[in-house]
Amino acid sequence: MILLFKRNLNEQTPREPLESIIDRMERTDLIISDLDDTDTYSPAKRIAYSYLTRLDKLSSPSFWRWAISCFFDLMLHGHGAEEGQWRKFRATFLSDPEELNYQTMNHLGHAKSMAFPGLLDFYDNFPDAKKAYISRNIPEIAESYGAVYGFDKIVSNAFDRESAVRSVLDAFPHKRNVLFKGDAKSDEDILRILKGYKDSGRIHSLVSINVAYGWRRIHPDFDLTINRDYTALVDILRRRAAKHLVPLQSKLTDATGKYMAKPY
Repeated sequence: MILLFKRNLNEQTPREPLESIIDRMERTDLIISDLDDTDTYSPAKRIAYSYLTRLDKLSSPSFWRWAISCFFDLMLHGHGAEEGQWRKFRATFLSDPEELNYQTMNHLGHAKSMAFPGLLDFYDNFPDAKKAYISRNIPEIAESYGAVYGFDKIVSNAFDRESAVRSVLDAFPHKRNVLFKGDAKSDEDILRILKGYKDSGRIHSLVSINVAYGWRRIHPDFDLTINRDYTALVDILRRRAAKHLVPLQSKLTDATGKYMAKPY
């Protein structure tokens, strides 16, 4: 595992040199990513928190029943309680078409500004790669962010992770070099599934990035761990791309001088 935080690189007995990981990353033709807390602060959590600022929700007994239940569930079970509480929240509050439309339009309008630093520049480094979200979020929210971030496929309500991964690989059968991003514990099952596909030969290569919220969320099974800031990784990819261009420019200069040709 290699840690890449902000603009500092800290290697702790890495299984693989950073250069080798970047080599494999540059061959990426399919990006599979989580959405919440991987590309942007969790839209699901922001929807729930926003109810604390709305008088109509603060006066709602159903909201407080959910909020109190959620508080104690999180106290007892921590991060593992989030999925179940999100399911309850969706069923209770987002089944209302008017509320759902309000939340969808709100997130669509703020998706670009809410992206983690460097995220869109990171995606720009892979212009030919297909991109797919596997998210437990609802279709309307996941598709809003996917549209803004230029994704090709959205698998929402992805509680069956095996089925979700399979649907992405089936959608792009000729894409075999996979880059996977997730936020550690909640996405380790997707990483495990992808490793199985690599072992079986369904995909050729796999690079995994853990987008961690502090040291407590670092997961040793991922190749690379970054915090919620992609700028250091973007800098590395750009420097590598610039180095690759130097020999080509030198060859062009040599050919121009040898044949007295003018580059167009």
